[in-house]
Amino acid sequence: MTLTKDVQIKPYNKTDLLTRILLNCGLEIALKFENKYRNFAKHRNVSRQAKTQKRQRNMSNKIALGIAVLTVILNGLIGHFFAPNGILLTPIVLTITTILVCFGTKNINSILISALTYLFVALNDILIKLYSSGSHDYQGHGWIHLLLFIGLVPTFGILIATVFKRKEESVINKVIAISLFIGLIILHLHFFSNLGLGRYY
Repeated sequence: MTLTKDVQIKPYNKTDLLTRILLNCGLEIALKFENKYRNFAKHRNVSRQAKTQKRQRNMSNKIALGIAVLTVILNGLIGHFFAPNGILLTPIVLTITTILVCFGTKNINSILISALTYLFVALNDILIKLYSSGSHDYQGHGWIHLLLFIGLVPTFGILIATVFKRKEESVINKVIAISLFIGLIILHLHFFSNLGLGRYY
């Protein structure tokens, strides 16, 4: 005796097949859209963070340089109204401004740091020579230059330490930065050595 089992074959349903295809396509589109949205959101967050960090760096630079400018101007006023304290404070002023430029600024290359350091040295020296009260004779200029050179010792030391500590910059840029500072100081002394000589306040 042979046992037979009836097998029922379901009819081919085109509607179900079409529905499945549409569902699969919809899922693929949804996944692609989700991935694109995630990438966009991630890129936007990274972009916002970069802009925020840039604003913070710019603000930090403005604050540091602004304090340095105020320090030099304040010393000029002290030199004018309370002489010879402005001359005596020159080493301290140069040290403060150099620290602000070298450690208070962010993302500034060594060459620009060197130029800014010289700028505050020159600004302080010019204000002292032009506006300090008293008789501006050779003896007075001798004292100004003596205190200037005393102030240049820590200034130059801080600048060298800052420049050569930067690993991201090439040795050539570091050498150029130090050479630039030395050259600017030499030119400054050549052209402004006798500035304000003969004045009397």
